[in-house]
Amino acid sequence: MSKQQYECTVLIDASNGQTVMAESPQEAAELACDAAVEEGAGSLCHYCSKHTEAGDVYGVVVYQDGKQVLDTTYATERENDLKKKIDALQQLLNARDEEIGVMRRQLDALLNHCEDGECTTCAQIICPVGDGMHFHHDGCPGCADAEAEQMENQA
Repeated sequence: MSKQQYECTVLIDASNGQTVMAESPQEAAELACDAAVEEGAGSLCHYCSKHTEAGDVYGVVVYQDGKQVLDTTYATERENDLKKKIDALQQLLNARDEEIGVMRRQLDALLNHCEDGECTTCAQIICPVGDGMHFHHDGCPGCADAEAEQMENQA
């Protein structure tokens, strides 16, 4: 196989450190970004500019006392948004789990209140169509009819 010529772009990440006094991490990020732009951060000498291009600022990471307090890069913003959505969904899931637990306890209490395995009162409460024969040993006629009707409607 013969060698072919390829033009390649090597993507290089660079950073510029700034120390600023601010009232919040967000203000610190803005001040640092402004200072870096004013200083010409990201600009290159004549020799380097023949082969390298410097891009725009795409984010600022802010530290306070050695601890990261803010990251404004795009990936981090997206990650934070997704983490918030995951947390919200987890809270909903936890609430549903609690509701299911309450329902299970209520159902257990209902089903265990009598010794009749085919209790019509319990069957009417449990059955989606309210059929008192829901616990019948041959199956629920109401559920069977509803299922057959649903299949006919789909055909």
